[in-house]
Parts: sequence; C-alpha cells; structure tokens
Amino acid sequence: MTRYRLPEMTVDRDIATPRDSSAVDVTPAHPYTKPTWRGRNLYLAELVNADLTSAQLDGANLGHAILRYARLTNAALRSARMQDADLTGANLHEANLMGADLTHATLHDADLTLAFLYRANLSDAKLTLANLTEAELGQANLAGADFTLANLTSATLADAHGHRATLTGAEMSFADLGNARLPEADLTSANLHSANLIGAWLHYASLAEADLTSARVGLASLIGADLRGADLTGAQMARTDLSDADLTGTKLPRWEDISEVTWTAETRWGQLAEEVRARSVVHEEHYVLNPSGSQRADVVAER
Repeated sequence: MTRYRLPEMTVDRDIATPRDSSAVDVTPAHPYTKPTWRGRNLYLAELVNADLTSAQLDGANLGHAILRYARLTNAALRSARMQDADLTGANLHEANLMGADLTHATLHDADLTLAFLYRANLSDAKLTLANLTEAELGQANLAGADFTLANLTSATLADAHGHRATLTGAEMSFADLGNARLPEADLTSANLHSANLIGAWLHYASLAEADLTSARVGLASLIGADLRGADLTGAQMARTDLSDADLTGTKLPRWEDISEVTWTAETRWGQLAEEVRARSVVHEEHYVLNPSGSQRADVVAER
C-alpha cells in the first residue's frame, strides 16, 4: 500500500517552509478512504509517484510541490495553488482543476484527458507532450503556455486567453476554440482539422503549415497572421478578417465556401492574387472577397 509522507510545515502568510527534517505520516486510515487535504498547506511537498486518486485537495497550497508521476485521477483540485509545481508525467485524468493556479507549473507528458480546467491559470506553464484529449479549458489563461506537440483532440478552449502561447505541432483536431483570444500564438504545423475557430482572435499568430482542413473559421480575426503553406481545404470562411495576413502557398477552400472575407493591400495571396482580386470589391479602406450581392459595386481594378 502506498504511503504518503509530507514535510511538516510552519505557515507564515500563506508561504510554508519546512520546520525540520521530520515527516508526518498521512496514510489514509482505511484503504478505501479518500485522502482529504482541503485547504492544507503543502508547499514544497514531495509526492513523487504518490497515489492521490480521488484526493480532496480543493484550495490546497501545492506551490513548488513535486508531484512527478503522481496519480491524481479524479482528484478535486478546485482553486488549488500550484504555482511552479512539478507534475511531470502525472496522471490527472478527469481531475477537477477549475480555477486552479498552475502558473509556471511543469506538466510535461502529463495525462489530462477529460480534465476540467475551466478558468484555470496556466500562464507560462509547460505542457509539452501532455495529453489533453477532451479536456475543458474554457476561459483559461494560457498566456505564454507551452503546448508543443500536446494532444488537444476535441478539447474545449472556448473564450480562452493565450497571448503568445506555443502550440507548435499540437494535435487539435475537432477542438473548440470559439472566441478564443490567441494573439501572437505559435500554431506552426498544428493539426486543426475540423476545429471550431468561429470568432477566434489570432492576430499576428503563426499558422504556417497548419492543417485547417474542414475547420470553421467564420468571423475569425486573422489580422497579420502567418498562414504560409497552411491547408484550408474544405474550411468554411465567412466574414473572416485576413487583413495584412500572409497566405503565400496556402490552399484555400472552394470559392463557394468563402464569403465576405476582408483583406487589405498588405495581404499576400501568392499565386492566388489575380483570382482573389477578380472576385473582390473595394469597401472603404479594405477589400471584400466574394461579397454579398449588395456589396458588388466597386470591383477591384486591375493593376
């Protein structure tokens, strides 16, 4: 039976430091008892490979805790303070981390499948190679977080904020990024097949070589985005803003799947430039590709 041993702590203004080298035995009294540490100060605790399945840790202070390869399946970690915690390889399957603070935490290769991270703070966290399949990250703070090669298949990131988040090579097919704010994010070579990007803000983001096949990008704002070599085959583009974007070498959807797309003189279309211009009209200080019937006046003049 796994035993849990934690350093005894002295609390000072919510920051705990080890009192001495002694340890407190917190082994559950009964093998079927769920460990209950709600609100407990576990700052700097060493819980490597610990079995914390279904543990009650709501509001606990796990700042700088070492939880490498810990089993936290179904654990309750609502509003837990986990800044700089090391959760490398930890199993957080179906864990509830709503509102948890994981700033600068390490979750490399962690299992977060079906985890609930609604409104969690993951700013500057490291989630490289993590598995977040079907995880809930709605309204989460992802600013500066690193999801390189992470699996976010069918994950929900609706209304999430992720300025300069790194999602290079991430698997994001069928993910929901509706109304997400990801300015300057790096999604180079990410797989966004059939993803929902309706209303997403991706200003100056990199989507170079990304797979956006069959994605929904209506009302998305891709101002200044790098879409070089991206594949948008089968995508739905209605009222998408491509002002100043670079689409050199991009594969576009069928023309009938594109409507009222905004672009500017700085938008780069590569070899598609001539046909795009032929299908566009001038509207105030920008152009509209495949405009509605009421916008068909002022066709772009050939240069």
